[in-house]
Amino acid sequence: KTCINNIVRPVWEDQLDNICHSCYDDLPLFVRNALPGEMNQMSSSGLSFSVMLGDSINKLHNEIDALRTKNKQLEVNTLRWKSTTDKLSNQWETEKSELTNRFLTLFNQHKARHVETQNELDRLKGKRPRTE
Repeated sequence: KTCINNIVRPVWEDQLDNICHSCYDDLPLFVRNALPGEMNQMSSSGLSFSVMLGDSINKLHNEIDALRTKNKQLEVNTLRWKSTTDKLSNQWETEKSELTNRFLTLFNQHKARHVETQNELDRLKGKRPRTE
């Protein structure tokens, strides 16, 4: 910590001296302005720290608002997907029932033709007809 104009100001050394520009932009304003060296361009006063802190808080509030908006949109999309899956589930059940009914109809028709052909063959051979 350093004391400039009777204001305690945090100063980071070593690990933050060589911070890259892309990482620097992600830091909150009050941290960026507390860094030593050329990156820090604001004068050190009590008002500037308050402004920096307020800017950081405003930025974070904006980020929170954006996340809340995104969350609301995701909830709406989730409800739409749920509605779609419910509709498709009912449609799937209906189609499955129709296909089963068609299959059973065709199967029974084929079986009846088979029994009829078998009976005709037995009749032609002189055997007693089947009763299946």
